Amino acid sequence: MPILQVSLSKEIQTPENTHLNPAECFAKQVDIEPELVTVYTQSIQDCYGNRYEAVVHLFLPNLWSPGKVGQMLEAAATLIESYWKVPKRKTIIMVQQLSSGHVFDRGRLESW
Repeated sequence: MPILQVSLSKEIQTPENTHLNPAECFAKQVDIEPELVTVYTQSIQDCYGNRYEAVVHLFLPNLWSPGKVGQMLEAAATLIESYWKVPKRKTIIMVQQLSSGHVFDRGRLESW
């Protein structure tokens, strides 16, 4: 599972003519199988107050050590900067760790 929900300012464009897959780039950085990673994007239409160009929710099973979670946060920041060209200083990434039995995926309750 890592799932990255990437919300981008409407001014940010997805790169055209790229052969890179953001899920594969993330997986390579954190040394996990690309099939385990999901990255999806959405556009932020309006933002008020403290403005970010990228808001990322990183959903993870609560299996990984704090060090591995930190590595995934760094990898997500690097992905946003390299793939969408959003500087790290304009990005916020938040982790939500999920417990076993709190995920229903493709018709079944997941346990780990």
